[in-house]
Amino acid sequence: MIKLVDNILNKITMYRLVLYCLVTVWFAGLFLSFLKLVNFDPLDLIVSSTVIFASTIVINKIFTIGFKVPSNPESTYITGLILSLITGPENSMKGMFLLVLISFLAIASKYVVALQRKHLFNPAAFGVVIGSLVFNYYPSWWVANPYLFWLVLAAGLLITRKIQRAEMVLSFFIVFFITSWSSS
Repeated sequence: MIKLVDNILNKITMYRLVLYCLVTVWFAGLFLSFLKLVNFDPLDLIVSSTVIFASTIVINKIFTIGFKVPSNPESTYITGLILSLITGPENSMKGMFLLVLISFLAIASKYVVALQRKHLFNPAAFGVVIGSLVFNYYPSWWVANPYLFWLVLAAGLLITRKIQRAEMVLSFFIVFFITSWSSS
């Protein structure tokens, strides 16, 4: 079974795998919102995600032109999808504006907070952290839902297998559980 999984994983890039996993989780979340198993209105989810996705694409295009560098569109899509999964959904103009600002911060970090054209932070995390510090916007982490847990876990395991970093992930969880257990 592992050999079959490895054969499939070896036929696609890491970016493509992450993109497929995020799209799958997003559509599963949308489906669950129609069933009222995710606490957000499906239309709000669609509109917020569209605003984020369009913003990241347009902002990224502006930065690639301004910095005169090539762009990896999959990386931009991944950033937009991660933001869509951890922010919003919003249903007000102010909320939509904040999503655009967070998208701007995320994409800008790829170009401005970079060393030798490699970003230093996860762009989505950077956008959300700075957004929360500057604009008091806190992510909803709506994807952290018991109904999506197994899908997110499966996606994480596939990505971990693809990048061959099981030891790093395992060490994180060991430290996480030890510190969580000792503090309770």
